Amino acid sequence: MRLSGAVDIRPVISQGCRLIGERFVVTKAERNLIHELGGEPALGRLQTVFSSLSEEDRRGANRAVHLGIVIDEHRNRFERGDFLIRNLLGADQTTGAV
Repeated sequence: MRLSGAVDIRPVISQGCRLIGERFVVTKAERNLIHELGGEPALGRLQTVFSSLSEEDRRGANRAVHLGIVIDEHRNRFERGDFLIRNLLGADQTTGAV
């Protein structure tokens, strides 16, 4: 691609993700495991969010679930581009960690 003239370029990465459910603070984690979201077991929180989704959103979530990690937690508002997106790789039914 060739651009000419006064061009303002802003790189953006999109994974086609959108927010579902409410936002939670990670309240307990160990290395790459999230044990608690908002003071409750992470898996239970995600199951609650999943059960509140529309049928269409559930179908999408069944294909892949991603977690958005805020890049700068000191901001007052978060918009697209303010999150680092990561795939949810699995869950531990015994401990409730994801």
